[in-house]
Amino acid sequence: MKMKMKIKMKMNTMIVFIFTLLFLSTPSSSPSVQSDPPTVCIIGSGIGGSSVAHFLRQYSDQSPPPIGQIRIFERRGRVGGRMATISLAGDTFEAGAVMLHPKNYHAVNFVKFLNLTVKQDDEDDSFSFGIWDGHKFVFKTLDSNSKFPFFQKIVSLLNSFRMFFRYGFSLFKMSNFGESAMDRFLNYYKSCESRPVFETVDEMLKWAGLYNLTTRTLQEELGSRTALDHSGRYHQYREWTLVAGIVSDGDDSEEEARFCASEGESQQNHESEQRETRI
Repeated sequence: MKMKMKIKMKMNTMIVFIFTLLFLSTPSSSPSVQSDPPTVCIIGSGIGGSSVAHFLRQYSDQSPPPIGQIRIFERRGRVGGRMATISLAGDTFEAGAVMLHPKNYHAVNFVKFLNLTVKQDDEDDSFSFGIWDGHKFVFKTLDSNSKFPFFQKIVSLLNSFRMFFRYGFSLFKMSNFGESAMDRFLNYYKSCESRPVFETVDEMLKWAGLYNLTTRTLQEELGSRTALDHSGRYHQYREWTLVAGIVSDGDDSEEEARFCASEGESQQNHESEQRETRI
């Protein structure tokens, strides 16, 4: 009898021990301790880096997982990148882009979001420009100081004839090229459901059909379309590519400014400039 009780007690002890092991080995149903949200680092505080920080914070708050800190590394002592003003001879000039394309919807929304004031064109001002080669004006439009719309239209018409006489159909080809590139760029504003998620910048550019434009300079792209040679119209060709670069939103303004001061340099320098401006 005593032997049976001892065996029974040992079995009960063994069962309790087995259940204890099973209980300890079973995963706990309580939620696990979550790790800290990730920290995102952004290089550069220009319009690109600042925009990335803005959209990351905006979309992170709307959908999980959240983002912890967003750190921006900037080598200068200010934010804004090339958006800055410089003083020359007592006047203040914009060192970066001075125009905002109406189809750059993100930038337009930033203007509204930051409650910035948009400077409207003065109806009394007439648009005029000149191209300086370092020694003289190689081309200059007529300027009308008249406040009468009729005279302004006459001057505008004369300027159009002068530009067409100098540059021919190249201006129309340049305009069509810009419109085509803009139409492809607008694909990025489509809804998230209609476009994929891109792993690399190359994938993003290829999806919109813009990748090939990053492998060529503006002079190479427009030159191949117009088949201009390096004889009589070569300098004129560089002039109207300069006009396109002035109103662009790229970083070629410094290179184009060097072209203004060195129009008469050799073809070797011209090829060197092309390598410098290649994206």
